[in-house]
Amino acid sequence: MHSLGLAIQWGPIGGNSLNASQRAEAVFVGAQPQRIKSLLEVMERFLNQSHPVVSSFVKAEADTSSENKPENNHLVDSVTRILGEILASLLDLNAHMKTK
Repeated sequence: MHSLGLAIQWGPIGGNSLNASQRAEAVFVGAQPQRIKSLLEVMERFLNQSHPVVSSFVKAEADTSSENKPENNHLVDSVTRILGEILASLLDLNAHMKTK
């Protein structure tokens, strides 16, 4: 039995949305920033597919000191921060991306 799937590997996003520290971090991790247009095209394909959407990640070791306690973040919050500091509470989570 074969399962179909589409994987998206997150990385830095290029363009004017990157500030100086983000550009430096992108160089540090050795990743080439992806163009916004490319990101949106893949996200549209990903979100409009007929197959289940799942998520997985490798969690980094967290600093457990009291001043650096990790917050309870949901996947949607994390993705929206990556896409440009959008507040997830302003998004309609039941909305569909516009199809051509």
